[in-house]
Amino acid sequence: EHKVTTEAEIQGTANEITFNFHYLLGALQAMGAEKVKIQMIDAGSPCHLSPAGKEGYLHIIMPIKQ
Repeated sequence: EHKVTTEAEIQGTANEITFNFHYLLGALQAMGAEKVKIQMIDAGSPCHLSPAGKEGYLHIIMPIKQ
């Protein structure tokens, strides 16, 4: 088990989600952006990642069910 924390601007209610880190790191490396927008509904739904302020890139990651 490994946990990482980072700075974030959060809109809406706080939520927790678990990802396979290989998929998350792959998406972040492919984007190459300093800031990333992560949109989620709940811990069981797919998560949408995109570079902040840029249109045209979309990455979907499925969470790990707990």
